[in-house]
Amino acid sequence: MKIKAILASLLVVAALMGCNKLKHIPFDYSYHKYINVPAAPVPGTTVTIPVTVATNIDSILEANHTNGNLLESAKLKSLNLSISDPAGTSFGVIRDIDVYVVTGSGDVAIAQKHNIDPTLNTLDMDVNDVELKPYLTAQNMTLKVKGTTTSGYTQDMTLYFNMTVHFEANLLAAL
Repeated sequence: MKIKAILASLLVVAALMGCNKLKHIPFDYSYHKYINVPAAPVPGTTVTIPVTVATNIDSILEANHTNGNLLESAKLKSLNLSISDPAGTSFGVIRDIDVYVVTGSGDVAIAQKHNIDPTLNTLDMDVNDVELKPYLTAQNMTLKVKGTTTSGYTQDMTLYFNMTVHFEANLLAAL
């Protein structure tokens, strides 16, 4: 009887050690938002736009069958900006864009695009390998978008902000 119990225990341990695929449960979530960029008629102006993102973290974790205690990591996977208004407008008036997460101890750069191709109206930002878990576990995360103009523009723009975050949860931590 003891041998059967020992063998059963060894099988459970072997199964758990062999199931590393179950250890990390990855999932992605996209945050979408329209942001207003005020007119900047003077060339070389730096425009700073605060962006508040409702994290919805509790419902996101619940929908992915996990919770905050099991969340190991949250990192920016992609950030895309596109001009939705005025229609037909390109990024020709903007030279550089930097995106930061605002923290109590200073801003952390999470994405950027420099020397922007003036013919584009959609940008795939270059993302940094930054751990966002501490900022996403709050109800809101505050970002700062800073753009530097190449020429002045006299009309407000509306950007569509599409940010995808890659989450990793640890299922085995619950065992």
